[in-house]
Amino acid sequence: MNPDVCRCTAQNLEKLPMKQASKRRVLVILGMHRSGTSLVASIASHLGAQLGDCLLPPQADNPDGFYEDVEVVSLNTELLQAIGADWHSVDELGGKFSASTDAMHAVRFTEGKIKDLLHSRLEKFDFWAFKDPRTLRTFPVWARILQDMDVDAHYLIVFRNPDDVCSSLARRDGMPAEQAALLWVLHYLEHWGALRKQKLAFIDYDNLLENPGAVMERVCGQLDLPWDNAKGHAVQESIKPTMNHAHAPGIAVWGEQGRPIRQFANRVYMDLRQLQVHFADPDTTNNLSSVSDLIRMAAPFLAATQSLITQQNNRWLLDQDFLYDRLAQALTGEALERAKIQRIQDGLRGEIAQIQRQLQTYVEALEALDRTYRNSTSWRITAPLRKLADLKKKINVQNRPNVRTDDLLSASAANNNLSRRVASSADYSRWIEQCEQETSQSGMDRLKVELESMSDRPLISVVMPTYKTPLIWLRLAIQSVLNQIYPNWELCIVDDASDDAGLLLALEEYGRLDARIRVRKRLQNGHISLASNDGVEMASGEIVTFLDHDDELAPHALYYVAKVFENSVSVQMAYSDEDMLNVEGVRYNPYFKSDLNRDLLLGQNMVTHLAAYRRPRLLEMGGFRQGFEGSQDYDLVLRYVENLPDAAIRHIPKILYHWRAIESSTASSSKAKPYAAEAGRRAVIEHLSRMNINATVVGAPGLPDGSTFQRVIFHLPPDKPTVSIIIPTKDSGDLLLRCLRSIFRSSPVVDYEIIIIDNGSTKKEAVDYLDFLRRSNPRVRVLRDGRPFNFSRLVNSGVQQAKGEIVCLLNNDTEVISADWLDELAAQAIRPGVGAVGAKLIYPDRTIQHAGIILGIGGTAGHIFKHFDEDSPGPFGLLKLLRNCSAVTGACLAIKRSTYLRVGGFDEITFPVAFNDVDFCLRVGKAGFRNVWTPYVEIYHHESATRGYEDTPEKKARFEGESAKLKERWGESLSVDPYYNVNLSRSSEDWSLRYCHTEELN
Repeated sequence: MNPDVCRCTAQNLEKLPMKQASKRRVLVILGMHRSGTSLVASIASHLGAQLGDCLLPPQADNPDGFYEDVEVVSLNTELLQAIGADWHSVDELGGKFSASTDAMHAVRFTEGKIKDLLHSRLEKFDFWAFKDPRTLRTFPVWARILQDMDVDAHYLIVFRNPDDVCSSLARRDGMPAEQAALLWVLHYLEHWGALRKQKLAFIDYDNLLENPGAVMERVCGQLDLPWDNAKGHAVQESIKPTMNHAHAPGIAVWGEQGRPIRQFANRVYMDLRQLQVHFADPDTTNNLSSVSDLIRMAAPFLAATQSLITQQNNRWLLDQDFLYDRLAQALTGEALERAKIQRIQDGLRGEIAQIQRQLQTYVEALEALDRTYRNSTSWRITAPLRKLADLKKKINVQNRPNVRTDDLLSASAANNNLSRRVASSADYSRWIEQCEQETSQSGMDRLKVELESMSDRPLISVVMPTYKTPLIWLRLAIQSVLNQIYPNWELCIVDDASDDAGLLLALEEYGRLDARIRVRKRLQNGHISLASNDGVEMASGEIVTFLDHDDELAPHALYYVAKVFENSVSVQMAYSDEDMLNVEGVRYNPYFKSDLNRDLLLGQNMVTHLAAYRRPRLLEMGGFRQGFEGSQDYDLVLRYVENLPDAAIRHIPKILYHWRAIESSTASSSKAKPYAAEAGRRAVIEHLSRMNINATVVGAPGLPDGSTFQRVIFHLPPDKPTVSIIIPTKDSGDLLLRCLRSIFRSSPVVDYEIIIIDNGSTKKEAVDYLDFLRRSNPRVRVLRDGRPFNFSRLVNSGVQQAKGEIVCLLNNDTEVISADWLDELAAQAIRPGVGAVGAKLIYPDRTIQHAGIILGIGGTAGHIFKHFDEDSPGPFGLLKLLRNCSAVTGACLAIKRSTYLRVGGFDEITFPVAFNDVDFCLRVGKAGFRNVWTPYVEIYHHESATRGYEDTPEKKARFEGESAKLKERWGESLSVDPYYNVNLSRSSEDWSLRYCHTEELN
């Protein structure tokens, strides 16, 4: 450990007194930054409390030292980071430490460290005291652990005039006075309900400086600590003249709109002063309780406001007037109502433009403040702690068994919303500008002309449930419907018993604004499913779609929905692509989907938004089901598509829905709605049960716990199939040996045989090894075919000789990784309707070689996600989920033998070497089967190690000839892959965007 950070040495540790077994006593010193807690901690040491030697070192603005235990500071920082917060987060944090979220795993892990720390300190010290201002924010965790450990805990709350704290923070950090005051209030009141139940004493910093002896004598009496004249003298000596700066000239500047929070903070300050000597006074304690409740209600709105302004770096709040406008709205309903009514009357266009201009100003100011912050004293003070944290991370990585650096990077990417990002924001913005023609004025005009020629204009009912929706997002959502170029719509808004008078007033105003907007208010809260069903019931359109109350539709969304259903009674459902929308209105993370991918649908809700349904079918199936909240739309899709042919479900390859990523939205991350994962899993389980499919559903491996993705483990039938593994080879005995050893090391449940097709081996070691296999292993048969290399003929001959119900083509340059690889392939291949099954093939450099074949890449076909890291989750978790593909590689391909023979096997004449697997899979698909790629079978592939690459003139000519024949046979089928998206690249294999100026979109 860096000695400049922690003055804790082996020699010092030997001097630390050991704790007597009969005592378990802790003094927790609580107080906001710049409030005198360091002074109180130093005084506590004179009262018999032991702080230890592992303390933060002094700094220029605190030369006497912080008296903060390094480990306590580190653990508090971990707790706050686990819930996505910091000590200056303008948000009520208490509930986040106990909510059932993904963050709980990190919180529980840190709680274990806290328990270890407490055990360690209590073994050494009779009476341990610690202070860290962050403890006020993390109080529920410490209080719960201290209670569980049966520790005699006393809490000493230190407070200071909020005006002085605001001035000090402005001087040290440049923090706006309004934010500092709001944080002052939150520090002392957000956990007041739990604090008031503890053994408490209070110290006003000003009183302590004026009369230290009397104050500490009172505190000792309240905390049952011994007091004598010697302690009084020591306390008096701790006070220095330089500390008497409580009323030094302030730096904090208060705007006109900042006065309410200043008055509010000072009112709380006066109540705390009363509690110093009258803690049992019910009037004071009850008054603080009511104020605490008020702050808890206001804090989430204020946090959303802060997030809106400080999206980039979560630094200090940028605009004081904007903050206080929002604060006043949160604390005084009258101001909020006036703002709501005024905005409805004035319309949204001007306001949105103004907000956009303000946001640009905020971003510029943020960058300036960030530079100032990094040059501030606080940044320099915490530099040693950051170094300690970096060192700790390095130690953890070094001590973690069997984990490589890229494993950690992949895990980080998986937690960051499962690597949803397909392209950078700049790339996507460029794509929008160049390729999304509908967003331009000329594009809109073209659609309006086409609209005039539509012979059938179905009424589309947009159902929108609302519940306590922030008006800024609700207005944008409703306005996005009003902005539709397609006019034949109705908006059915169902409020789920909100108690927000302003929200209800706004909905009434919108109802009067446009007759197509219909509003219904539920008398009792029924949650999203019942509210949505009410919307479907009140709808009068043949087509129903859904809009979340904080999302937005593209202006051309309903036009394209109407076009799909126009004069087409066979179409029962349609869904579109989508992207995400941050609080500043910037679009990012587009999800360009495929046509319906039924196996992928079992792993994730690939439909989501925008989805449109036939209302009669919705009503017939009972709409949304209660008990699936969080994944109610997933459950609906699974039930809706059951027994529908793929042709009845249309995919619109356009971004028609903007999913806003705010803290409460699943778009932000799966942590926002942790119950959604469990509900989604149950939806899949019940779907499989209805379809009479014997399977188990678990969380998708390789993705974070709590994610909304799952794996379906299909069970083998009681009469397990036999698998015939067919391996063509020539000469390369070392490769074949490695391949077979990996197979023999695996432990499949299914029975299997191995058929080796020897294509004329001549090398002695290879011939001897084949002869040895022929004589020694009853599972292995060796067939010889000495004719010129023709991969299609070799595997066809093996299939003809196979005895198994399932055949598995396997290259000799492969090496099995997954122990249950053959069981997984067999379980997939034996499923009704499944054709070819492919595996996850990995290069020796630990990057992906095969994760499914996409048609059209490079003019014919290509391997998607080639050279991605082997542990990468891929965009939208696609590399961790079972999914359908147009084709899979013949290097590892399992299929029912009957299906193989039914479609004629590999084409020996047209495709002897290249593209035979693509052609074969396309014929399997044409015969009505679904090809499947599974990530749960991992195999190393030393590609083309036997026959080499296409690097000679003869091989290149043959390859180009077979490529031309593939295009000739399949023509336009190669131009559009139903399991890919036309907006993705046809020239690269990395799921990148397809730009109109570089690639044709025909």
